[in-house]
Amino acid sequence: MMTKLDQQLAALYQSIDERGRQQLNAQQITGDPILAIHEPDQRRGLTLLVTLPAHVKRNIQFCLTSLRSAAPNMYYYPSTDLHITILDLLRAQKDFQLSPAQFSQYQRVISQVIAQARPVQWTIKNVYLSPVGVLVGGFYSPVLTTIRDQIRRQCQQQGLPVMERYRTVSGHMTVARFIKQPTNPQKLLKAVDQLAQLKFGTFTSYQFSLVVHDWYNQRIDQAAPLPIGQGA
Repeated sequence: MMTKLDQQLAALYQSIDERGRQQLNAQQITGDPILAIHEPDQRRGLTLLVTLPAHVKRNIQFCLTSLRSAAPNMYYYPSTDLHITILDLLRAQKDFQLSPAQFSQYQRVISQVIAQARPVQWTIKNVYLSPVGVLVGGFYSPVLTTIRDQIRRQCQQQGLPVMERYRTVSGHMTVARFIKQPTNPQKLLKAVDQLAQLKFGTFTSYQFSLVVHDWYNQRIDQAAPLPIGQGA
């Protein structure tokens, strides 16, 4: 039986899927210019994220094999780069600057919050289209909502900016991104529909990672593992 949170997340992912399909059919997909010019991404940001266990990453890569045949000109995340964003603390930009002391401040505040929390349960399932690419849905236990709110509040109290691109509610991961408008959108839609109800596995997060990284998580300049529940 789906919980109320599961229903809310399913509705959110479905609305993203509908917007993606509308833009794809209207030929309004633009893609990321960084991917189009094949240059290293110079944008950097500060993110709290969770990585995936091997069995989930393996199942997602099997899924991406089908998508590649339908839309070979998209960017597909390698297993090493797959992640779920917990919070975009400082959004990625070219002129990003963060001193080691500032990184340590965020690390201290976030560690204090999640040390008192319970581990987060995840179910990874379903494939969705979006205006930027293809997503896999992440359904999480309610404790994550509390963690996010407490981190925002504690950062604000300590004078640490939280500059989310949007208020993070979902637990999805982007597995493929548009470089340009696909030449055969119906073929891509058919592939997504065939994969839509797949289940990729369940796991429990006992740790988050605080990272300074690029937009696609290809390069991590600084990282700190943050255990969950050590003080609970």
